[in-house]
Amino acid sequence: MQKLKTSVLVAMALGLAAVSLVAAAPAAGAAERTSRAASGGTATVALDQSLTGFNVDTSADSQYSLQEILNMVWPQAFIVNNKLQPVMNSQLLESATVTSQDPQTVVYKINP
Repeated sequence: MQKLKTSVLVAMALGLAAVSLVAAAPAAGAAERTSRAASGGTATVALDQSLTGFNVDTSADSQYSLQEILNMVWPQAFIVNNKLQPVMNSQLLESATVTSQDPQTVVYKINP
């Protein structure tokens, strides 16, 4: 039993190290890439559970897997950068300005 636990821990450590190396290594030619992603097409997502609906704002349809799919599809005013800081999505917004604190009011100017 102890040998099995050790083998599993070693395999997990090696897997984590491999993922870390791949994630940290820059892609070949990354500095030269300036093209944008093509619009349209299809995205295929493998799920381990069936979706009950498409409205994550209701208790009946609020599922983690659905939220993860919709995060890739729905535009978001603010996104999280690689330093885990929220930044304004300049592809969607020109500006986001707080105009009042009580009640809190934010005016978004949509990027045309």
